[in-house]
Amino acid sequence: MASPRRDARPARAPRLLLDCNVERDERTVLPGCREQSTPDRSEEENVAMNAWVILFLAGLLEILWASGLRFTDGFTRPLPSIAVLVLAWLSFYLLALAMREIPMGTAYAVWTGIGATGVALLGMAFLKEPASVSRLLFLTMIVAGIIGLKWSSSSN
Repeated sequence: MASPRRDARPARAPRLLLDCNVERDERTVLPGCREQSTPDRSEEENVAMNAWVILFLAGLLEILWASGLRFTDGFTRPLPSIAVLVLAWLSFYLLALAMREIPMGTAYAVWTGIGATGVALLGMAFLKEPASVSRLLFLTMIVAGIIGLKWSSSSN
């Protein structure tokens, strides 16, 4: 009498492929299919709004890591260098997450605009960089561009 092999696997039953997307009576749901509903407009808007919040946070992190570069002394000081690299990584990560919902060009322009404006304002406020009328005017134009990009992407 032959003994069964230890490594023998039981035969699998054939899997049935179910077409769950076929229109049918709303009371009928095939076994193995979940009832799928189309997302509400408000749910889509929430996802888009969350992407903009994530993009804004990525921009704030960009301000922090870009400002922190000053304290690394060309990446010769270990602790500030590590902090800058971690903040930069988090900023890029959040930017990438936001790009799932926001077009790449818009997301990148907004991200760099937030970073550039924030770093310039920090420099004026704390590092005695010049705060001329023309400089403030051009920073205002960057902010207007960011608002315009947000406004034009939400109207599409």
